[in-house]
Amino acid sequence: MKRLAGSQGWESIPEVSYSVYGERGSIDVVGWHAETRTLLIVEVKTAIVDIQELLGTMGRKQRLAAGIARERGWVPARIGSWVVVADTRTNHRRVADHRITLRAAFPNDGFEIARWLRRPSGELHALSFLSVMQDRHRSRR
Repeated sequence: MKRLAGSQGWESIPEVSYSVYGERGSIDVVGWHAETRTLLIVEVKTAIVDIQELLGTMGRKQRLAAGIARERGWVPARIGSWVVVADTRTNHRRVADHRITLRAAFPNDGFEIARWLRRPSGELHALSFLSVMQDRHRSRR
């Protein structure tokens, strides 16, 4: 998550596991901006398979995020969420097929993410695509 790590004031921690009231899982990346007491939960998806599962997972992580942050000594004033999806034709088609539902859950876009990361304020609930460059020199094994 170069975009988060490269943003001033952000600390990022990958693969933060949790177990809260019997709910277990992990958050792909947790970002903390101490100056504004902003917590960002990031879900990285290589494929969009089940929209209902994605919404349920993000809802659970958003609900539990404040408690997970407190375990690290952080007390968030705001919590944002960001779903980062691999930039493939299939993922674009699946997002387009469910655009109304996904836009309701994640109303912010890539332009708003960059601005929000520079100066976190208000809420952020975003979904964006990330281009994955393949190394053409790597052999297939």
